[in-house]
Amino acid sequence: MSQNIYRINHDDVVHELIDGEAILINMKTGSYYSLENSGAVVWDLLQKGPVSLEFISKVFNKMFTGEPSEMESAAAELLAKMESEGLVFSTAEAGEYPPSPPVNNRSPFLPPQLQVYTDLEALLLLDPIHDVSSEGWPVTNPDE
Repeated sequence: MSQNIYRINHDDVVHELIDGEAILINMKTGSYYSLENSGAVVWDLLQKGPVSLEFISKVFNKMFTGEPSEMESAAAELLAKMESEGLVFSTAEAGEYPPSPPVNNRSPFLPPQLQVYTDLEALLLLDPIHDVSSEGWPVTNPDE
């Protein structure tokens, strides 16, 4: 049985995981994002390889205390939001999942929240690197 496998959109997204917070920038739109707690766990799993909703739910059940159906629903909402923002994409195929993170103590589940920031869109999109072709930058007009 195939299921949706989620991958990071490496063509458009740069990201970093710092002190349990994932910082993401969609270079195509200029929006940037923050994920903490369970959201950072999801992004960490995505960094290590493609994952399914079912795999994320299993990891959540190992790491957090809470209602399994609530955790799965919250993960599905996060994946859908990240896909609509162009941060991840899904395919219907089988996948090999990364290893589950080690768990020492389970903590209470807090639903993941994708924080979206658009205040720097214009500045990020001004970056001339977006306009670089194989000729390099800056590109001069050959007619001049």
